[in-house]
Amino acid sequence: MAYNEEYVENVIQNLGNKNIDDTYRYRLDIELKKDFSEGGERIVFILMNPSVANKNEDDPTTRNIISNVFKNESTVKSIVTLNTIPLKETYKNELNEKLDNLSDIETSEMMELNKECFRTTLEEEETTRIVIATGDGSSRKRKFRELQDEMYNHMYDIVDEEKHELFVFDINSVIEYGAHPQGKEYDLKQATFKKKIVMQLK
Repeated sequence: MAYNEEYVENVIQNLGNKNIDDTYRYRLDIELKKDFSEGGERIVFILMNPSVANKNEDDPTTRNIISNVFKNESTVKSIVTLNTIPLKETYKNELNEKLDNLSDIETSEMMELNKECFRTTLEEEETTRIVIATGDGSSRKRKFRELQDEMYNHMYDIVDEEKHELFVFDINSVIEYGAHPQGKEYDLKQATFKKKIVMQLK
């Protein structure tokens, strides 16, 4: 469905790059309807993989993130969503099949572009907080988990360099991953989450 006009000013997919196949969503920028005399913070959500949200329509995950941030973060002007796997698909079985159908070259190109997108986004001055909200991915196939591990490690290298504030979205105490935000209340908890994730994935 269309974005809620009460909350959202503008949305850009993949920084407006029309050369990127719509099969992939590397980055989604969401400008909120908030008035600031100057500046305004940006919060970045690291998700597992994109569903159907694009520049015109949201999906349940982005809808929940937007609503929660708008209502609970008075200093945040914009949201960016990134994904450990940028391949668009709502259902995990179909996503596994899509990944299997990618050649090694296609997979490598996808992940290199995703790493570049992560670094660019996390190095931008407006980014103040990063929220890990991927879910655990334990039910995904080996190829998916290996690629997600690769992106976690890449992300943490950047976070260490940039000294960003790192949060998790409603820690799942059993699997110790940032829980998927869909259907959850806004409950950010600061944590030493890097070590938990690295230990869990290894």
